[in-house]
Amino acid sequence: MPIFLVIYDESHPSQSKLYYSLGCFMDYYTTKRLVQDHFIVVLAPKSDKDAASLVPSDDPLENCLWVVLDLDGKIIRREGVYANADEGLKRVRSVVASISEA
Repeated sequence: MPIFLVIYDESHPSQSKLYYSLGCFMDYYTTKRLVQDHFIVVLAPKSDKDAASLVPSDDPLENCLWVVLDLDGKIIRREGVYANADEGLKRVRSVVASISEA
């Protein structure tokens, strides 16, 4: 199973808008089921050196970062968590479809 990783800056006053952005992204039940059925979910602070290595050097983590990794650690998708339920569902469906085709 691929890894659904969300990285946030625990020293940021809003913790990279973790609760707001991820809450909106994962709002729909269908999104939650797709994530549960197709991914291993990991929530990691930027202080974790493995997680930090996945954060682009120009990303200050004002917003939390979503990274999907295959089992070999290759990045399938990496982008800021979009605080929108429709976009969350669309993006998760897109990744699930690409994984299913592989």
